Amino acid sequence: MGGSSRQQLIKAVVKSIVPEGKHGPYAVVEAEGIEGSITFSLATEVWREEEKPKPGDTVLLSKFRETKAGWRAMRGRFFQPFDEQIARSKEHIMKRIDAIIERWKSKFFPSETDKIWREWVDFKERETHDLLGLIRDETMRLEFKARALFILLTPDFSLSPFLWRVRERDKRSYVWLSIKDLEGLSTELQLYVAELIAEFYQYQRREKNVWDTSSEYGHLGLRLLTLLPDEKIEILAPLFESLAWRALSTDTYMWQWIMENSEVDEKWKVILDQEMRQVVTKSLLGTSQLPPLFEDALRFYARVVTDVYRREVYSKALLADQATFIVEVAPRNREGFSLFDHSHVVNIFKVLADEKPECLYNFCSFVMQDGTKGFVVENEASLQAAKLMLEVVGDDPELTQQLQDTILAGKQEIAEKARRGEEYKKRQETRKKAEQAILAKMKQSVS
Repeated sequence: MGGSSRQQLIKAVVKSIVPEGKHGPYAVVEAEGIEGSITFSLATEVWREEEKPKPGDTVLLSKFRETKAGWRAMRGRFFQPFDEQIARSKEHIMKRIDAIIERWKSKFFPSETDKIWREWVDFKERETHDLLGLIRDETMRLEFKARALFILLTPDFSLSPFLWRVRERDKRSYVWLSIKDLEGLSTELQLYVAELIAEFYQYQRREKNVWDTSSEYGHLGLRLLTLLPDEKIEILAPLFESLAWRALSTDTYMWQWIMENSEVDEKWKVILDQEMRQVVTKSLLGTSQLPPLFEDALRFYARVVTDVYRREVYSKALLADQATFIVEVAPRNREGFSLFDHSHVVNIFKVLADEKPECLYNFCSFVMQDGTKGFVVENEASLQAAKLMLEVVGDDPELTQQLQDTILAGKQEIAEKARRGEEYKKRQETRKKAEQAILAKMKQSVS
């Protein structure tokens, strides 16, 4: 297995049983492709089957330790038929990981660093914070940061080509790297991380017995969209092609952050927007399991679309498509607040007029009836929107009358607000003059 062994799963054949070893009975096995023999104890904390193995039995071993006498497995059980499929899948990912390591070998993995890494790992019992300490240390060599990143990000420790002592209380993986830590890496290491998570993401999606870390890889992948050079972003394509960015349905901020980020190419925003629409649709159908704060996915989507547009960070064509989607999927006669902020309806109306004029009537009809109160004119922007919508629904007597009434009531409300504003302004001026008079008395000299 070599000096920097993977903590892998190995299929082996039992050659003999030693009933009276120094620490109790143990088995001696041989595995294809591995020189020498491997041993494992038959104690219950190592051998996890009630029935003891016999010479000729095929077993599956893991958690290896190198001893003076050779390799010792710390976990073992009988080999099962389904292990073949797992083994093939693992063999596939191993080859792809080996290819990544080979590409970066001259930069990150010179052989002379193996000994130093082993000394560091074995110096004391290491934990996650030790690995994070390496990548946060600005003076640390990239070779060791790269090893630490692999161990922090792998969905299964058995995939790691780098020595790491996994404690009994540890999970099968950590999959932990904060956005701040990612941002602090060199461009080369960020590119290396992108290659790793693209492979790890696909692996953990296939392996049902591996903890689901889609969200973690999704968050990192989304941030890498703005960190990597444009010509390198395609590395992340497998994450998009899978259309399973669970980060989008568990952290709404991340989707909004990407959509309003001017550094992200629109083609990625279009893909992410399509994924978000799936989340919205599932939410409306009641088929998704969303966090409590994100149960009204449609309202969140509409709010972000309206808010993001004001920053002009993507095309009007995409905004028009988003607005049309909202109108198409939203339930009619909704209660509560309107999906479209009435002050911003005029902006979306103008975009639709340019990009999708055929959708204007449906948009106006929806806006007029959406929410408990329907469309309300409350300022000059919403008044302008009402006048524009009136031109579109002119052939519909009911909507025309509703808009005319809304415009009339709105003008009265705007005038009343202006009157109250003037009164407030006068009161403030009167108070200011009174205060100035008091201050003048305070400054007068006493005769």
